[in-house]
Amino acid sequence: MPSNDILDWNTEITSTFILTESRVNVPFRCDCLNNGEFLGHVFSYIVSANDTYDLIATRLYSSLTNKELLMRDNSYPENNIPVHVTLNVTVNCSCGNKDVSKDYGLFITYPMRPGENLSYIALVTNTSSRLIEMYNPMVNFSAGSGLLYIPGKGLSGIHVDKSVEFSYEELAKSTDNFSISNKIGEGGFGTVYYAELRGKKAAIKRMNREGRTEFLAELIILTRVHHLNLVSLIGYCVERSLFLVYEFIENGNLSQHLRGKDVLTWSTRVQIAMDSARGLEYIHEHTIPFYIHRDVKSANILINENFHAKIGDFGLSKLVESGNPTLNTRFMGTFGYMPPEYGHSGVISRKVDVYAFGVVLYELISSKDAVVKEDGVDEARSLVALFDEAYSHSNQIEAISRLIDPKLHDDYPLDSVYKMAQLAKACTEKNPEMRPTMKSVVVALMVLS
Repeated sequence: MPSNDILDWNTEITSTFILTESRVNVPFRCDCLNNGEFLGHVFSYIVSANDTYDLIATRLYSSLTNKELLMRDNSYPENNIPVHVTLNVTVNCSCGNKDVSKDYGLFITYPMRPGENLSYIALVTNTSSRLIEMYNPMVNFSAGSGLLYIPGKGLSGIHVDKSVEFSYEELAKSTDNFSISNKIGEGGFGTVYYAELRGKKAAIKRMNREGRTEFLAELIILTRVHHLNLVSLIGYCVERSLFLVYEFIENGNLSQHLRGKDVLTWSTRVQIAMDSARGLEYIHEHTIPFYIHRDVKSANILINENFHAKIGDFGLSKLVESGNPTLNTRFMGTFGYMPPEYGHSGVISRKVDVYAFGVVLYELISSKDAVVKEDGVDEARSLVALFDEAYSHSNQIEAISRLIDPKLHDDYPLDSVYKMAQLAKACTEKNPEMRPTMKSVVVALMVLS
């Protein structure tokens, strides 16, 4: 197939270099095969040394076909395929359903990979979950394998309306070739560098090899969702590695401030709580579909020069098209911020973020880590457990007072601190149905401030 035909359907490919395991759209005609028995297309493959039917199906054709189909369509024995012969490789496809697909003339034959589910596939293909289910009624979307038929009015690779695609050369130049002196942070899925890019300050996240899923999730979400209290995405790059380019937030993250030498005043802490809550409320209540962040923590709350907060790091975010809780097929998140139901059953809802935000409120009060290692105690304890113990004390206010950040001295209104602690307690209820919505949290913080 001419390379230009493939490039026409993969606008994100800007060089001859393509990342290993990247998805590439290969256009082909969907025909009626075997006297109309099924729909598909027959590709030709020239056998190399050590090829087997199973290897050809799973690795070379990414499970778009299987060993049984190859053996059916070719006469060579399973364990003795001659080198240099041409095999027929049949890939199934779909022309849709004329009753529901009048607007859809193109279909992707999409092989699912381990860890992918319906919400993720809807996100990366920019397709409604309901539409995908309609064309794949018998599919187990949590299996992590099998073929899907995804309708579309047109195809492309990574299509980003409001983000700039940068070249690798430009990013390397702006970071002094990703020098250690430009490094400003490191997380589970990549390293962040300071850059001066096209006359503006920026932060560039260079993703690890295993961060492909997180790259796509964050890229697509942050090009759809825009809010004063969410970090803005400027652009991306897919040359040599995967890169995300964000606005540069001058003052680091909340965790650094709470654990550092400088003291955040109580009024500033309340403002940070309000800003963060508004950002979460926006993705929970005001976007269609809505999103669950799934990694709310003080390290992902960035502070600007005016000490206002923005939520960052949307790599684990989940798109949800209904208000019902869903099952999580990948155990992700940060220990100390995950609610009981998430760890036990994998059920996730917006209340996952509410719980984590409650932990952040406890951090704002105490400046302690989400998981606390106390002197003279062998086992670490969660910050939630520490505050729960204070609530069980005969004198709650006195017990909570002992948990307040000593760097504040007495420069805070105790009533305000106690009300924030009460709100944090409500957010971290074991029963998710007992937790407030982020909308209610914003209202409570408005009263508090």
